[in-house]
Amino acid sequence: MPGGQPRTIPKRWFFLWAAVVVPGAAVLTLLVLLNQLAMWPAIFGGTLGAVALFFVVRTYLADFDTVIAYIGDLARDKKPQAPEPRAHSAADEILSAVRTLNRTHDRRTSELETLAEANVTILDSIPDPLLLLNRVRQIRQANRAARGLVTANPIGQDLASVIRDPALLEEVDIALETRSDREALFTLPYPRLQHFLVRITPLAKVTADGTALIVSLHDLTAMKQLEQTRVDFIANVSHELRTPLATLVGFIETLQGPAKDDAKARAHFLEIMDSQTKRMVRLVEDLLSLSRIELSEHLPPADTVPIDAVLKTVRDMLSLEAKSHGITIALDLPEDLPEVPGSRDELTQLFQNLIDNAIKYGGTDTTIRIEARRAERSGVVGLPGPALSVRVQDEGEGIAPEHLARLTERFYRIDRARSRELGGTGLGLAIVKHIVNRHRGRLTIESALGRGSTFTVFLPLEAGPAS
Repeated sequence: MPGGQPRTIPKRWFFLWAAVVVPGAAVLTLLVLLNQLAMWPAIFGGTLGAVALFFVVRTYLADFDTVIAYIGDLARDKKPQAPEPRAHSAADEILSAVRTLNRTHDRRTSELETLAEANVTILDSIPDPLLLLNRVRQIRQANRAARGLVTANPIGQDLASVIRDPALLEEVDIALETRSDREALFTLPYPRLQHFLVRITPLAKVTADGTALIVSLHDLTAMKQLEQTRVDFIANVSHELRTPLATLVGFIETLQGPAKDDAKARAHFLEIMDSQTKRMVRLVEDLLSLSRIELSEHLPPADTVPIDAVLKTVRDMLSLEAKSHGITIALDLPEDLPEVPGSRDELTQLFQNLIDNAIKYGGTDTTIRIEARRAERSGVVGLPGPALSVRVQDEGEGIAPEHLARLTERFYRIDRARSRELGGTGLGLAIVKHIVNRHRGRLTIESALGRGSTFTVFLPLEAGPAS
C-alpha cells in the first residue's frame, strides 16, 4: 500500500460483504424453516459462501482502496510509488488512467515552470524598469531594472513606498478604476536625478497571483541631458563668439569713422582685431576637432605610435612659448618605451593641449616635468592590462578640489576672465578626454592649491575593442 501503511479492514468492506451475505443467509434460513434444506448443510454452505465472498470482496475493494490512497497522495503533491493491484479488475484500468494523467500533469507542470523561468528572464532582460501591481497597488513582480531603482526589495510593497510621486500614483488609481491606459511623467531624485515617462496598462483579466496592472518606466534621462547639453553648448558658443565679434564690429565702425585717418589708432585697433580674429579661429578649430573626434570615438585607432617621438615633437613645438614664460620643459623618457596603439595626430594634439595648459597656468620661472613609464598593471579602474603612463606635472597655483571633476566639461573654466586673457577656448581638456576615450585609455587629475597639478594619461598597450 502507498506510504507503507498496514492493511486494515475499512467499514465499507464489511458493509458490502454484509449486504451480499445477509440476503443469502435469509434465503437459506427460509429454506430450512420450510424443510426444503437440512440445517447443517445449510449452515456449512452458508459459512463457506460467506468466507469465500469475504475474500473476494477484500481482494477487489483492497485494490480500489490502494488506488484511492495513491490518488490522494498525488493530490497532496507527494511522490508515491504506483501500486500493483492483486486482482485483474477495473482497478487496473483506473490506475493506468491515473498514471497517464499524472505523467501529463508532470509534463505540463514542467512546461509551466520552464515558461515561468523564461518570463522572469524576459522581464529582467527588458532595459526599462517594469512593475506588476495588484488591485491595491501592491507590487507583485519587478524586473532587474526596477529593482535597481530602489535599495530595498520592492516585492510586496505599496507603490507609494517606492515611488513617492502624487501625480503618478493618481494616474495608477485612475487606471485601476477605469481599466484604461494612462501615461505620466515623473522625476526620481534619488540616488541620482532621473526622468521617466510612465506607461500604465491594465490587464484584461487579473492573474492567479493578483496582478492587475503593468507599470513600465521609460528612462528619459539621457535625452534630457542631451537636450540640456545642446542648450548649454549653443549658449556657450554664442557667448564665446559674441565678445570678439562685438569687438570687431566696434573697431570696424571706429576705423570707418573717427579713426579713419589716425594711423596710430588704426595700427592699435588692427592689432586687437587680429587677436580677436585668431581667438575665433581657435574656437572654430577646436569645435571642429572635438566634433571629428566624437564622430570616430567608437572606433579604436588601428596604427601604432612611438610616444617618445610624439612627446619630443610637442616639446619642440612649444619650446619658444615656454621660453617666453621662463618655463623649462623636462622630459624623462626611458629608452625602451613601447609603442602604443593610436593615432599620431590625435596623440600629438592631446599632449599639446596638456603641455600648453601647463605653460599657461604653470607660472613663470618654473619647470614642467613630463615622465613616461610602462606599467604591467595601471592600477586604474577599467584598465586592467599593461599600459603606458604619461605624467605632465606643472608647478603652478594648483586647482581647488571642487573643480577637478568638471575640468573636462566643454567650456568649463575656473577663471573665465583669465582663461580668455590667456587665449583659452574652454575646449582643450574636453578634447583631451575624448581622445583618451577613443584610445580606450584613462585620464587622472591630481592637484592641490599651491602645489601645482599633475595630469596623467594611461594608454593601453593592447588595442581595445570597438565600442
